[in-house]
This record gives sequence, structure tokens and C-alpha cells, in this order.
Amino acid sequence: MSRLAPLEPDNMPPRQREAYEDLIANQRGGVRGPFGVWLRSPGLVIAMRGLMKFYYEESVITEDIRELAIIITTRHFGATYAFSAHEAQALASGLTPALVAAVMAQETPAEGTELELCVYRYCTELLETKKASDAAYREAFSLLGEKGVVDLTALVGFYSAISLTLNAFEIPPVT
Repeated sequence: MSRLAPLEPDNMPPRQREAYEDLIANQRGGVRGPFGVWLRSPGLVIAMRGLMKFYYEESVITEDIRELAIIITTRHFGATYAFSAHEAQALASGLTPALVAAVMAQETPAEGTELELCVYRYCTELLETKKASDAAYREAFSLLGEKGVVDLTALVGFYSAISLTLNAFEIPPVT
């Protein structure tokens, strides 16, 4: 049970209603998960939706690597809503069941491509130590390039914010 009562569209002020309509029309999943929380602050939900759109439409990070970083991050924070929602997306993106299962069990994957294992190490180190060592950075840079490392690092930060939002407001997983 969420800490927030459901919003009633008919009772929303104009800016909030406009943000709500935009979510319904354009956001996969609509007003669920963190978007239902952020909708209480229309400017925030618009900004966060813009960042989400960037990762799905413009980032140099491929879908499989994006989903890997998302499940690593959301699992790290125990954000049940997000990691349960993204587990199927991770598999659909082409990640192997063994890799996804290892991440979901918070275990180091025994197999994966060079890039997948690099991303696992980079994201895990970033989340656990709050920084990236020279070795982790160099490895990620060599495989992803400068823009890729920037996008990946910000993606971990973005899904950290999503995870904390979901946890603070006790958003339950989709059933």
C-alpha cells in the first residue's frame, strides 16, 4: 500500500492536469510507479519524464545495457516495484536468464559479454563505493566511450532517484 492516496484527475489544478494528460498520452505505464509520486510536483514530473525519454530515445546506451544498469541499480536499493517491472524488460532486451537471475539474486554474474560484465562491475562499484575506481572507469571508457560512460553514470543516478522515490513512498510492485 502506497503512502499516497490516488490522485483524482477532476480535482487537479491546471498544470498538474496538463502533466497528467501528458503522462497518459505519452509515458509507457502512464501514472504508475514514480510518476504517480512525481505528479504531485508537476514541474518535477515533466523534467523526469524528459530524462526518461532521453534514455529510451536518444542515449548511446543500448537497450540491453540500459536494462542491465536499471536492474543492478533498482536491485541495489531494494526497489521492488522497479526491479520487478524491469526484470521482464531485461530479458526481452536480450540479456540472458542467467545474467538477470544473478543480478536479481545480488550475485556476481558468472557469465556475460565483456561489455555486460564491465557494466555490472562499473555500476556495482559506483553504487557500493559512491565512486568509480580508475580501473573501472578506464574499462568502461574503453568499451562505451566518453558519452557512453557519461550516459551510464547518469542513468545509475536517475534510477537511484527512482528507487529512493519508490521506497520512500512505499510503492508496491505491479501485480
